[in-house]
Amino acid sequence: MLLGIGVAASANERAALVIGNAAYEHVPPLANPRNDAEDMAGLLRRLGFVVTEGLDLTDAAMEDRIRAFARQAKAAEVALLFYAGHGMQVGGVNYLLPVDARLADEADLPFEAVALDLVLRSMGTGTNLVFLDACRDNPFVRTWAGTGRSVAGGRGLTRVGQESASGMFIAFATDPDSIAADGEGRNSPFTAALKRHIETPGLEVNSLLTEVRRTVLASTGNMQRPWSNSSLSAEFYFVPPSSQTPRISPRPDFSALDPAEETWLQIRDTTSVQTLEGFLATFPNSPYRIPAEARLERLRGAPFTVETEPAEAHVRFVGQASVGEPFRDQLSSGGEGPLMVVVPSGSFAMGPKWQKKDIHDEAPVDRVFQAPFAVGVFHVTFAEWDACVDAGGCGGYRPRDHDYLVDLPGLGWGRGARPVINVSWNDASSYTAWLSRETGKRYRLLSESEWEYAARAGTRTRYSWGDNLGFAKANCEGCGVPTSLKPPLKRLTVPVGSFEANPWGLHDMPGNVQSWVEDCWNDDYAMAPLDGSAWGGGSCREHVVRGSSYLHSSPSLDRRGGIGSSARSSGVGFRVARTLAP
Repeated sequence: MLLGIGVAASANERAALVIGNAAYEHVPPLANPRNDAEDMAGLLRRLGFVVTEGLDLTDAAMEDRIRAFARQAKAAEVALLFYAGHGMQVGGVNYLLPVDARLADEADLPFEAVALDLVLRSMGTGTNLVFLDACRDNPFVRTWAGTGRSVAGGRGLTRVGQESASGMFIAFATDPDSIAADGEGRNSPFTAALKRHIETPGLEVNSLLTEVRRTVLASTGNMQRPWSNSSLSAEFYFVPPSSQTPRISPRPDFSALDPAEETWLQIRDTTSVQTLEGFLATFPNSPYRIPAEARLERLRGAPFTVETEPAEAHVRFVGQASVGEPFRDQLSSGGEGPLMVVVPSGSFAMGPKWQKKDIHDEAPVDRVFQAPFAVGVFHVTFAEWDACVDAGGCGGYRPRDHDYLVDLPGLGWGRGARPVINVSWNDASSYTAWLSRETGKRYRLLSESEWEYAARAGTRTRYSWGDNLGFAKANCEGCGVPTSLKPPLKRLTVPVGSFEANPWGLHDMPGNVQSWVEDCWNDDYAMAPLDGSAWGGGSCREHVVRGSSYLHSSPSLDRRGGIGSSARSSGVGFRVARTLAP
């Protein structure tokens, strides 16, 4: 798959070539290079680079991308290469491996692999930066050994001579002749650390690599040490010190704006009646109420025509639920779907407002702008799940209604109105797919930002009901749950809706069970979308769970974690979202 063919860069621009090769055809595929490349391409664009991007490239496609990049880099002041994938050294020469490389023996290397020096020569005469997350072992070593031919390949990648790196900074994921890890999360340890530090203002590129090295050493138990060499004759900053004028377009800083003003600036040109209704419901006393009402009146009165085929066909208009109005969609097999409510558009500060500052996986705080969407009033219950199974959906899987690691068989907690538990992310996705087929609407899991937005419900306090924990506000170990809801000293789930709803009518957003969301697990929010969409989706091994369960000491709105997509737990359930038609 080829993405993002580059365009020519003009003088003083930043040009980048980003390649991620993961889906290898003749050796085992890699988990993260595609993610690494996608994330770095987006980050570099935000830093002002014109990016030539390629994912899972064949030999011919890699050469095409190098040629496109050479045209970019020729007049650019800064040229950058980021490569993630298999790399190897043979006879002191470094090679980057396309996904279609067969390499029956060493003689095939010049014809089926791309010499790193070829890419370096394509870079311009300005500042050149190279980041190689490619120091994995020779994947063909066993094949070559089986042929009876010599195996001249060394471990990892070898040094790049300074004579071929004039005016160049080169960073390797690990020491020369060493092996780098692919990583267990979305990104490799090297790319995850690079993402974390590259946007730090005033961090010169050599100092950047020092911070990356410290982070990777810590995350790999000192097993992997990023390394670099440099012949740069001047300092380089991805984000200059504050005393300099940056040439990038960082995320906008809306911290000084009033929330109503932030939101209005985002929606003032909208053609959605629902979005404007949501704004007025959220900010009824805003100074922008008058222009919002005027635009809403114009949209409501705007004439429209409907053309049908055939011309005499009957037309039936079906409206959508208004903000805050509960509704259910009908199932084609009979019955109704989960109770839903539409939450209004708006914005909120996503990130660690109440946790300790050293919890970096919930940072940085970013302003997220959210369009309206529908969300389940409750977690999906056992009754709703069993209805899916009875209708031939959900893979026929009926999860246990208790903690099978602790409780004895036959001692279930109860099904019916209790939240369904012991369901994986894959299970939850099968339910939303079934619900979409049954209703003809687009059901899905919430994105991570949608979950936090709905959980906070327009509040700015520690909990949606205030800053104090109080008594019996949610089901958690330290929440003071009445014994009428569960036996004394017994930790278990309770029926949905047992506690008061938040200001938007949603029950148990914190507490009872955690919720699977759509997003892939990422170590922090450094590159999280700002439009409320999911980050990653189905193409990852770990997904995010949000909120707290009956097992936690407090009903935190900040808590997040990453769990394998096929893992099942008695403390994790889910609620559904529905995309609203434009």
